[in-house]
Amino acid sequence: MLLELLGLKKLKITAKLYLGFSVAIVIVVLVSAFGINALFDIKNHTTKNDFANNLSAELDKLRSARLTYLATNDLSVLEKNRQELAQTTGLIENNSKLSWQSDDLPLLETIKQKFVVYQNSYEQVYQKEKERLSMIEGISQEISQEKLDNYYHAIQNTPLTESQVNKLFSFMLLLSDVRDIAHDVQMHGEQAYVDQASEKMAQAQKMYSDFPRDTGLPFNVIDPVWQYFGQFMQNMQSYYHTYQESAQATNVLSASAQSLTQAVQVLNDLEAEKNRTIIFHTISVMIVISIIAILFGLLAAWYITRLITKPIKENLQLAEHIADGDLTQHIKPASNDELGQLTSAMAKMNARLHKMISDIQGSVEHVVGATGKIAASNDDLASRTEQQSAAVVETAASMEELTSAVKRNAENAHQASQLATGATQDAGKGGDIVRGVIKTMDSITESSKKITEIINVINSISFQTNILALNAAVEAARAGEQGRGFAVVAGEVRMLASRSAQAAKEIETLITESVSRVQTGSSQVYEAGKTMENIFTSVSHVNDIMKEIASASDEQSRGIDQISHAISELDTTTQQNASMVVDSSHNAGALEEEAARLAGLVDMFRISAAPAQQHPRPAPARPALANKPALTGDSGGQWESF
Repeated sequence: MLLELLGLKKLKITAKLYLGFSVAIVIVVLVSAFGINALFDIKNHTTKNDFANNLSAELDKLRSARLTYLATNDLSVLEKNRQELAQTTGLIENNSKLSWQSDDLPLLETIKQKFVVYQNSYEQVYQKEKERLSMIEGISQEISQEKLDNYYHAIQNTPLTESQVNKLFSFMLLLSDVRDIAHDVQMHGEQAYVDQASEKMAQAQKMYSDFPRDTGLPFNVIDPVWQYFGQFMQNMQSYYHTYQESAQATNVLSASAQSLTQAVQVLNDLEAEKNRTIIFHTISVMIVISIIAILFGLLAAWYITRLITKPIKENLQLAEHIADGDLTQHIKPASNDELGQLTSAMAKMNARLHKMISDIQGSVEHVVGATGKIAASNDDLASRTEQQSAAVVETAASMEELTSAVKRNAENAHQASQLATGATQDAGKGGDIVRGVIKTMDSITESSKKITEIINVINSISFQTNILALNAAVEAARAGEQGRGFAVVAGEVRMLASRSAQAAKEIETLITESVSRVQTGSSQVYEAGKTMENIFTSVSHVNDIMKEIASASDEQSRGIDQISHAISELDTTTQQNASMVVDSSHNAGALEEEAARLAGLVDMFRISAAPAQQHPRPAPARPALANKPALTGDSGGQWESF
């Protein structure tokens, strides 16, 4: 119902397909847009992850550099780290311009602040280490050892007592211990070493104070050494304090580095978690949208397929009904698309076939009726032809009797006088026979006229049949492929009608010739009648006109020969007419069979709910008439002259 309200059924198939694919494309575009947006978010968080990882890597490099410095005391390492700190500052400033979310900004600010603290601590460590390294020369082992060596050589080169030498060596050992402790202070920077050195210096101070000035000791060597180690002790104490300050600064730097590393790790974990959340959310949403798209695609495919296949099935069922001859279907298109137009075209074709079959059935009924009439007329014509043949046979018999009578008259001419009365009677009989012949000839003439009328009727029927067959051929041509069989039948009907018309024309020609010959025979019989009347009138003058009778007998013989020949021709014509009537009957029967066959072909179509009307099958053709033996002119040989 919703789809009908949306008017989808009114769309063309192309528009429906475009609509379905367009919606699918829109869904794909939405999924792609969502995926691209998610990829941008993932890229953004990945960039932040990279920033955190790079910052953590920089801190690791700085830590490694500090460890290297502790192992080498190479101040250039710290100098290089100061430059890398500047690069790290640039890294932080550049990545601060990224699109940070509200929950990221406090952490980013914390990292920036802690990095500033780290940077300041590093600078303080650098300055303290620089100061400490500058103090190392004041507690140098090499210089102090050189001083002690000079002191030792001076003692050896100065003549002293053993007691003085022992004191001076004890003094040197104390200073040497201070020197060694200074190395421990330099290496470890512990207060205990400073205290030990102070204790040694106190002992050395006491010994130096106890040295008598008037005993010849080499104070020119002792005083410089003591002054040097006095300054050495002060340098050691200053170095110790600087060392402690550097250590404190280093501890502060380590704490700030650890805090900064933790903040960077928190940022890294946060961005990684956001990345995982976005990826999970994106995958979930894309799965849901993909499922929706698949379901919608299946629904759209099912609906569009249904919109296409349902009308196709309906049109297929309609075509099957039409193929089965059922033209009673009520066809109504369900849509306005191409398939709906196809249904409309099928409906028009069904309606035109319905009308054409109705017209053909009506025409077939007329053809069947006309062929029935033709068959009846042929039967009537055959009956009349049989009667005419019988009349001709009777006429031949009468002519034989007439021939016999004339022969007897010729033989008994010399007895004309004696038999005048008999001759008169015979002449009267001959007159009666001649009159009968005249009447028979008149009947034959009337029959010939009726045959001519029947032939005209046959010609008219053939013409009408030809017109009906022509109309049927035209309708079959309009029907196309389905009307081809009917067109063949119509062509056969036209051919049969043409043959019937031709046969009728030939019969008409023969009948006309027969009528002409019958008229000639009538004229001759009329002359014979006049002759017989003359015989009847002149019988009393038989003796006087015997010669004339002989001459008249010769003339009668010739006339009878002509009459016999005319009757023979009439009999031949009658036989021909009978044969033509048989052919016409056969043709009419074949035409009736073809009409019935055409009716059977048309009956396969059902144009109403009622069962189709069954047309009667044509009756079998009448058997051919038996040919009568034709009369020949040889009968004239039976005549004898007087």
